[in-house]
Amino acid sequence: MSLNKRLINVETTVPIDNFNAVLYTGSNSSLEVANGFQADLIWTKCRNVGHHWGAFDSVTGVRQYLTLNNNTSQSEGNGAGNYGVETFGSSSTTFYGARGRSNSGYLSGTYVGYFWRAGGSAVSNTSGSITSSVSASTSRGISVVKYTGNGSNGTVGHGLGSTPEIIIVKRLDSSGNWSINGNAGGLSYGTNKLLFNSSAGLASDTNEVTSANSTTFTAGTSGSVGSSGAEYVAYCFRSISGYVDIGSYTGTGAYGHAITTGFEPGMVIIKSTNTSENWSIFDSARGGNIRSYINSSGTEESGTEFAFSSTGFVLPKWGSMNGSGATFMYMAFKIN
Repeated sequence: MSLNKRLINVETTVPIDNFNAVLYTGSNSSLEVANGFQADLIWTKCRNVGHHWGAFDSVTGVRQYLTLNNNTSQSEGNGAGNYGVETFGSSSTTFYGARGRSNSGYLSGTYVGYFWRAGGSAVSNTSGSITSSVSASTSRGISVVKYTGNGSNGTVGHGLGSTPEIIIVKRLDSSGNWSINGNAGGLSYGTNKLLFNSSAGLASDTNEVTSANSTTFTAGTSGSVGSSGAEYVAYCFRSISGYVDIGSYTGTGAYGHAITTGFEPGMVIIKSTNTSENWSIFDSARGGNIRSYINSSGTEESGTEFAFSSTGFVLPKWGSMNGSGATFMYMAFKIN
C-alpha cells in the first residue's frame, strides 16, 4: 500500500498529535494515509468528483461510516462492500479501497481529510444517567461519545471536564438529521439547533440537547438525540487557548474583515446562524482559498478570497461568510 505525503509545513522536531488536515489521492485498493497520530475522529471529502462526505470514528469502530451531508443511518461495510476505515493506526489511517467517501481511484479522485485525536480507546463513562462509551481529551478539547437514548431526557457523560461549546449528534441505527447544539453564534442549549445536512439557519427546538455542563449533556426526547433504545454518536468540542477556538462574529460586508483566534488555523468551519447559507470549510492544506460545503456532495470551490493569518483568518466580502449584519458561528483548529 502507498503512503501519501503530509502536505503541511511544520518543524520536523514538533510532532503533530492533535489535529491535521491532509491531502491524498484515492486508489482502488487499501490506502494508508499518514496523518501523524492515531486518529479518533476523521472527516473526508473527495475534491474533484461529486461524492458524499465520510465521517468515521474509533469509538463506533472500523468499517462504520456516516455521511455528513445527509441524514442516513450509520452503515457497515462488509464482505465485498468493505468501506471506510480499515485500521486506526498509531501514526496513519488505512482506508478500504474504491470507496467514494474516503478512497476511490476512479476518475483520479483527490481527497482532503481532517483528523482529530481524542483520548484513544473508549472507556465507560458513568457520570450521567446513561452510561456512555467515551474517547475524550481535556487538553485537546474533543470527545467522541457513543450512547443509547432512554427517551426521558437522560444525561450523558462526555469526558471534556468543561462545558462543550458545540455538540454534534447523529443517530446511528436509523435515519435522522445531524443535530448541532451549543452556546456559540446564537446557538443555545434547549432552544435551537443547526443541521449539517441543511443550509438553513437556526431552527427552534427544545427537545434535542437541552443542556450541558462540565461532565454531562442532556439528550432530549427528540428522535435525533434521545429515543429510547436508539444508538447515537456525539462529537463534543470546546475551545482550548492557542489550539481550538469556537466563536462568532457579525458580518460587515466589507473586504478584509479579520477574525482573531489567537493562532494560525489549519482548518476553519463557518456557518451563518440567522440566514440560509452553506456550511463553508477551509483548510491550509489546500491553501486557504478553496472551500467545500459540509451540507453538499459537490466538488470544491476555488477563488473564495478567504485567507489565513498568523492570528486567525480574513474574510472576503461575500455574504455567505461576511454578509452585513448577519451572525456567523465558526470553529477553528490549529494543526499541531
